[in-house]
Amino acid sequence: MDWTQLEYKFNLPCGVLIDDYLWVANTFDHTVVAFSSQGKLIRSYRFSEVKFPVHVASWSDLLFIASESGVFTFKKTPRGGKNPILTPLGQLAPDHVTAAFALSVNVQGRMAISDRVQHCVWIVDLAELRSSLKVR
Repeated sequence: MDWTQLEYKFNLPCGVLIDDYLWVANTFDHTVVAFSSQGKLIRSYRFSEVKFPVHVASWSDLLFIASESGVFTFKKTPRGGKNPILTPLGQLAPDHVTAAFALSVNVQGRMAISDRVQHCVWIVDLAELRSSLKVR
């Protein structure tokens, strides 16, 4: 069995996701880092509104980042091994989700979000969310 350690100086790596890329929530650097599926660094993303990211989830062409400041939605545009373009679509349900801690998406397109401040779990249908975001 072959194990590979990513060559990157993380500052509390938390949530990870593998889709077309490997995504890591790098909490204390306030970044989300993208690697190729082979583990090669592609790019580190920093968004001013995303504080202390702790988890990432994906559904279709959407990327969700859970953070101390809520859940943020981005449209992913892959670029064939190059850094994917992440277009901010806004904060998900700021009047509901306070401080997201973990995300999980099932194959039917339902996402569960744990909220560590309100001590609850929110569930959302992503197809309905997509239509409200008017994502093309």
